[in-house]
Amino acid sequence: MNSFDIKATTIDGSSMLEASAGTGKTYSVAILVLRLILEKKIPIDKILMVTFTNAAVAELEARIRIFVRLGYKYSIGEIIDDKNIREIVGTPDETKRELLQKAV
Repeated sequence: MNSFDIKATTIDGSSMLEASAGTGKTYSVAILVLRLILEKKIPIDKILMVTFTNAAVAELEARIRIFVRLGYKYSIGEIIDDKNIREIVGTPDETKRELLQKAV
């Protein structure tokens, strides 16, 4: 079985993420959204995510909001704990700040 690398997986076209409960799907989708905003410069309101329960929708929405806010905080020089978010944002610059500020 291949392991899933959230930072290296392709983000072109459509993707489906399927896994058992408790495997980190919500975390992975939130990271993918952050990558789409920063790497592909896609506005958050143009990203479509589909899930199948109201509880999953609420959890996904909350996680994405948190990750985008953390990415923005990091882009303005604040310290955040999540290593993956730090790596995806990379070296903060004006473009990243603007993209993340719009997404917030």
